[in-house]
Amino acid sequence: MTAALESPDAVVMESTYGDRHHEDARTRSDLLKKAVADTVRRKGILLIPAFSLERTQEILYELNGMIESGELPDVPIFLDSPLAIKILPIYHEFTDLYDADAKQLKESGDDFFRFPGLHITKKGPESQAIIGVEPPKVVIAGSGMMHGGRIMHHLVDYLNDPRTTVLVVGFQSAGTVGRAISEGAQLVKIDGEEVTVRARVEIIGAYSAHGDQDKLLRWLAGGKRVPESVFLNHGEAHAMEVLHDRILDLYGIDAKLPVQGETFEI
Repeated sequence: MTAALESPDAVVMESTYGDRHHEDARTRSDLLKKAVADTVRRKGILLIPAFSLERTQEILYELNGMIESGELPDVPIFLDSPLAIKILPIYHEFTDLYDADAKQLKESGDDFFRFPGLHITKKGPESQAIIGVEPPKVVIAGSGMMHGGRIMHHLVDYLNDPRTTVLVVGFQSAGTVGRAISEGAQLVKIDGEEVTVRARVEIIGAYSAHGDQDKLLRWLAGGKRVPESVFLNHGEAHAMEVLHDRILDLYGIDAKLPVQGETFEI
């Protein structure tokens, strides 16, 4: 949950998705369900590069609901992220922080990080053995930007297979393999090896931890008054400029786009 502003004089805010709009929660779940169902139907491989904290757990939570309700067919799902696996016990420990739906599931005895078909692969050899499992299959692995971690060897194994779908669920920084794949690259270099991209690439923006333009604007205007000064950071040039223009149009604030070393007096 995002904390509301009170009466700020100045605000420094991110602009990562200042030029984009995400799907709503229902739509993002439907897109995830469709990606898994299509993978099963096509006897393919679904690769989900996911950040270890929060993103992976959100996806597991939603897959648990879909599988246990019968919305998805049986399919092996591999959680192949050592850090995400280590984090799972922390989610079990702080159940008082669950939302109402999660608390109800927990009280009913449902462990939403354990469900039929889920395989947790802690060790390296277990990760390598995934290639021996006949498709269809789903692999959730870090890193989220496809710039390291176990997802890399899965990309080498499966990117050139047209039965593969890469489901992008987080922001992809410039210069990463994930960014190149998201922008339609037909060839990427992984650990010095050139890999042809024949896989489908699908993107769900609403799983990102970064708010879209609408959410950023709602937050900015959510206090008792809008701030006098706004400074935009953590965004690429186009995203910052688009958000700047929207803030100016809506609130009459000429937001600053600071560069390194620049100083301001408030």
